[in-house]
Parts: sequence; C-alpha cells; structure tokens
Amino acid sequence: MAGATRTVDEYIGGLSVEQQDVIATIRDLILRNLPKGYQESMTWGIPTYEVPLERYPDTYNGKPLGYAALAVKKNYYTIHLMSVYADPELLKWLSAEFKRRGKKLNMGKGCLRFKRLDDLPLDVMSELISKTSLEDYVARVNAGWHRQARERAQRSSTAARRPTRRTETAAKKPSRKKAKPPARTKAARKRPRAR
Repeated sequence: MAGATRTVDEYIGGLSVEQQDVIATIRDLILRNLPKGYQESMTWGIPTYEVPLERYPDTYNGKPLGYAALAVKKNYYTIHLMSVYADPELLKWLSAEFKRRGKKLNMGKGCLRFKRLDDLPLDVMSELISKTSLEDYVARVNAGWHRQARERAQRSSTAARRPTRRTETAAKKPSRKKAKPPARTKAARKRPRAR
C-alpha cells in the first residue's frame, strides 16, 4: 500500500483509524515545529521531511536529504530522525529528556520506535524537530561526509603500504595440508587392496 501512495494524505487515509490518529498527530507536531526550508513529501513510500534538491543537490543517491520521516510498521510506529543520527550531542540530549520524563527511549541509530503516543513526550519531540535549522543540518552532514571520506582515504593508503596478514603468514609458514593420494581407477576399485 505504502509504495502506491503519492501523497501524505493518501498514505494516512490508507491506515486504520487508530494508526491515522497516531500518524496525523505526529505529522501535525512536525509541521508546526519544522524549521524553515524543509519540505514535506512522499519519499521511500512514507511521509518524509527533507532538504529540497534545489537547496542541496549533491546527495549520494540523487534523492533529497532526509531530516525526518514517519512510518507505520506491523506492531509499532517509527520516526526516522536523521538530525539525531548526524549529531551525537542531540542523541544525548534526547536520551536525557526521555529519562527525565520517565519514558523509555527505543532507538536505533536514527530510528525512534514506539507503540503508542503515550510512549512519546510530545513536548520533547516538538523541541527536537525545531532544534536543527536547514543550514546547520546541511553543514553537519557535509562535515560528516568529508570526515568519512578522509577516514576511508586514510584506511586505503595505510592498507596499500603494508602487506595483509594473510600474505605475511603464507610467506612464512609452509602449508600443513597432506597431499591427497591419487584417485583409484575404476578397474583398481574392483580389485581388493593388498594388506
């Protein structure tokens, strides 16, 4: 169903009444607090809040840079928070705010999972969505990608300078495998072996 929808309203309309209430509430919260410049769209088959390609066209996959997204799974809901994924300090803040309100944070690298609206402190979610301006988010993503590129280049240049462990080991130690005996021919298999 999700892959066939073209608008956020169609996506929400295809959900159960309970799911519609949850997703519509989170969507309204996001739209009220979304900093200027981000846009709502249906990307990856789910409601997504992203940096328009006109503002940041150099993405690795040609799709807009995601800031947040909503999805309904079989037994839970998700809010994809790429701003949290790109900023460890923001994750630390989010974790502390959940703890302070007695809520359990069920989160992967950038995906917050919850079963009911009661699982979320909505005031914290509002503040989280409003925390990162489009300009700050793009700068943080750029800094992260440049850092990753430097680290990859450093790893590959280090690997090119030294032989791999396997090559060193193979050069030092002879093989311990025993040679296989020659295969017996069909005629030889019929004759009993001498003892």
